[in-house]
Formats: sequence, C-alpha cells, structure tokens
Amino acid sequence: MASESPLYRLAEARRLCLQDSSLYTKIVPGILPLIGTNADLELRRWGADFIAETLASPILPAQDKQWLSLQLLTLLKDYLEVPSQDDDVVMSTLGAAATVYPIVFKYM
Repeated sequence: MASESPLYRLAEARRLCLQDSSLYTKIVPGILPLIGTNADLELRRWGADFIAETLASPILPAQDKQWLSLQLLTLLKDYLEVPSQDDDVVMSTLGAAATVYPIVFKYM
C-alpha cells in the first residue's frame, strides 16, 4: 500500500485511534469527507467497517460514543439510501446503526 494512498492514511488513522482512544473524536470527523457516499467503493467499505468498529469499541468512553454517534447519523443514513449500495457497506452500516440506536435514544 503506497504511503500516499487514502487507504494507507485511513489505516494509519485507525491505528492511532486504537493506540489512544481520545483521538477518535478528533480523527473520525476528519475522515468523513474521505469515506462519504461519493467515495470509491473501497473507501466506503473501509469507512463503514471503521464506523461499526468504532461505535462497538469497548475502549471508547460512552460520552465519546454518544458525541460520535450524533456526528455519524447523517452518513449512516446516506449509506443506506444509496440505490444499489454495496452489500458489505450495508451490512457494516446496519451493524453501526444497531449500536447507535440505544445511544441516540438515551441522549434524547
């Protein structure tokens, strides 16, 4: 993987988050433009997997999950509304949505 490629940079961002969970709230909003609904399939797959992993992470504090959930709701909705969306993206998005559901309703 070339060090300039978006996937390489995203993998590095993930690695940093896993090393220091306080970075999730800084990194996740920054990567949203790279993994949006208009991104290449490979980036959307990575993004949907990363979001699902992030929200299910036991190392991420509940307060940070709550804040991130509110930041990610639009992207999750958008992923599911894309006609003929990739099955892998849909599956990861549904997993993330299942995690977000109780967090968001607890917030409300």
